[in-house]
Amino acid sequence: MTFGILGILATVLMVFLIASYMYLPSLHDSVTTKKILIPFALSVIVFSATDFFTVHQERTQLTSDVVVTIRYSTALFALGGAYALAGWSSLLFVHLHLLSVWRSTFITNHIIGFHIIIWAISLLAMILPVVTNNVSSGNTCFITPEKGAIYYIPMSFIYIAFILHVFTFGYITNVVLKAGGDGDKRHKTRGLTSNDNLKVDNSLKKVFRLQWRALVGVFLMLLIYVTAWVFYTFKNNVPNLGDPWFEEWVQCLETGTQTSCSSISAPHFPSFFLLVILLFTNRCVGIFIFLLLAAKKAIFYEWAEMLSNKIRGRRQPILP
Repeated sequence: MTFGILGILATVLMVFLIASYMYLPSLHDSVTTKKILIPFALSVIVFSATDFFTVHQERTQLTSDVVVTIRYSTALFALGGAYALAGWSSLLFVHLHLLSVWRSTFITNHIIGFHIIIWAISLLAMILPVVTNNVSSGNTCFITPEKGAIYYIPMSFIYIAFILHVFTFGYITNVVLKAGGDGDKRHKTRGLTSNDNLKVDNSLKKVFRLQWRALVGVFLMLLIYVTAWVFYTFKNNVPNLGDPWFEEWVQCLETGTQTSCSSISAPHFPSFFLLVILLFTNRCVGIFIFLLLAAKKAIFYEWAEMLSNKIRGRRQPILP
């Protein structure tokens, strides 16, 4: 229930984010907003909005107390949202990176092609597991554990965005330091002068100011991706009820308690700690993105001013 509330909050914040970038004058004319940020926020909504259905737990979990889940009971779970989220987040942060560092608008210039690629992959990712009956009815309501690792492989392009940021940040830092070194040689000194040192520090601070949002954003998406990948690839063990441990566990329960017998069954089930981290990061992705891109006083002040002006305009009497 707690994770469901976080997912609902993330969805609401993404709706607020979209509304802010569509209606606030200071944000409305951004090309990045119309072409990348809004699709990204929509993908977060697709991924998180299913938490609104947690009032019917059996439908959200794809099963009920007495009916075994089937592939047609997955209508409430937007499986393709994960791919759309990974795709648009990578595209957004790479665009911010190219724009702020290289002054390149390559992505926005070819945005139609990127739209086709990302939405086609997302749609395919949603259809294939349903058609092949590989949608899980377990704790994360995602792909079956047997196919989970394969499903996450195509989303590895999030690594490209992260590596690109690290490489370029290192490159720019190296250029700044070399520029300071050249100035040092021109002054024929063995160390940087205080003026040169100040210029280098200011240049590095400027690099951080330009890059920190994109770098933090892509790091968060990488963290979410890696957590899910590790869970499905290494930790999400599929228990076989015919194994000897299961009989031993049942015999233990006849004389002991669940707590005392948990040591027998625990190694054969997914890690609870990792599961909590997985659910938390997945449900909070919209919250993280909102804090990163829209949690600014100026946005709230602009909303307050715009609403106040509209209210005052309605109250003004119409002169004859």
